[in-house]
Amino acid sequence: KEGGDRGRIGIAWGNTTVTTRYNYIIRPRLFLKSILSFSRYNYGISSKSFEKDGRKWEEINSLKSTSIINDLTNKTSIEWFPGSNHMLRAGVQASLYRYRPTSVKTTLEIPPDSLSKINSAISTNEVAAFMEYELTIGNWLKANVGGRAVGMHVNSKSYGNLEPRAGINFMLPGDFALKGAYSRMNQYIHLLTSNSVGLPNDVWVPATETIKPSSSEQYTVGIS
Repeated sequence: KEGGDRGRIGIAWGNTTVTTRYNYIIRPRLFLKSILSFSRYNYGISSKSFEKDGRKWEEINSLKSTSIINDLTNKTSIEWFPGSNHMLRAGVQASLYRYRPTSVKTTLEIPPDSLSKINSAISTNEVAAFMEYELTIGNWLKANVGGRAVGMHVNSKSYGNLEPRAGINFMLPGDFALKGAYSRMNQYIHLLTSNSVGLPNDVWVPATETIKPSSSEQYTVGIS
C-alpha cells in the first residue's frame, strides 16, 4: 500500500553440539569410558520496522533478543564386570555452563548501563560423583541400586545434594513383569515462559543465591 509502516518479526532457535568419546579396555571385564561434549543452545526473537520513503521501504528500527547457553561437560566412568550377572559402574562428571538469558542488539535508544545489565552473563559449574550396581539372576530378576553426589556453584553460593536411586524388575508367569523404582533428582536450571507479547518466549536461567534448585522424588510401581 502507499505510505504507512511495515513490520517484520522472526523467531529462530537451535542447538550446536560436538562430542568426542574415548573407550579403553584396562583388562578383561574392566573398561574405561570418557566423553567430552560441548553444546550451544540459541533462541532468539527479532523485529524490524520499516517506513516508506518514496518508492523504497527504509528500516527505521530493529531489535534482536537472544537467549544463549554454552555447556562444556566431561563424564568419565569405569565399568567392572566381576561376574556374568554383576556390573559395577563408578565415575565423575564435571560441567561448566555460561548462561546469557537475554542478549539485546537494537537501534532503539537504551541507556548503556541498562543494556549492559540486560546483556550480563552468569557462569556456573557442577561436579558429580556417581556409582551404580546392577544384579541379574537368570531371566527372572534384574535389580540396580546407585546414586550421585552433586555440587553446584554459582557466584558466591554453593549447593550440594545426594541423589539415590533403585529399581527392580521381576519376571512373573505368563510373560508378565513386576517393576518398581525410586529416584531423587535435582535440577539446577529453570525455564521461564511468557506469552505476554503474543509470541513464545522461553528463557533458561540457572539457580542463584536467591532461587534454589528444584528437586523431586519419584516412586513407580507397575505390571507390564
